[in-house]
Amino acid sequence: MTFKTEFEIPIEPKPQTRPKFSKWGTYEDPKMKKWRKEVSGWIEKNYDGPFFDGCIKVEVTFYMKAPQNAIKRAYTAF
Repeated sequence: MTFKTEFEIPIEPKPQTRPKFSKWGTYEDPKMKKWRKEVSGWIEKNYDGPFFDGCIKVEVTFYMKAPQNAIKRAYTAF
């Protein structure tokens, strides 16, 4: 059986930060944890489709603003 669904999450995308490892454990940016909880909570509240038990295929498209320093670098390159 094939099922297709689409939805838009109205939360600003955030680039994944890299976890930091030390001899005391792993550290991840608290802002990233908060963002993940926010997105997960939105999906739990708003997704009303079927749940899946097996493998799924996911296609994701993110639209993000260019970082300010990338814009400055483009101007100074000329």
